[in-house]
Amino acid sequence: MKKFKPFIIPILLLVIIDQTVKIVISKLFMKCEFDIMIKTLRFNPELNTRLSYGGNFFELLSSPFVTILLNISPRKRGYRI
Repeated sequence: MKKFKPFIIPILLLVIIDQTVKIVISKLFMKCEFDIMIKTLRFNPELNTRLSYGGNFFELLSSPFVTILLNISPRKRGYRI
């Protein structure tokens, strides 16, 4: 546990920053669209309603059953809750 303690605060801070940016974008900038670098990089936010990143590209991966199945990992030997 001691070797993980130095990472807890920085990771928690990064998670808070990430979630704050997502909330600000969803509340204020969902209807905005502009070029950051002309013809190279564009800001055009969209809500992900397909349950996973892969679900945006493949219909099979947007199924709730498949998404849950992929997120369940088998129990390792010797691991107890």
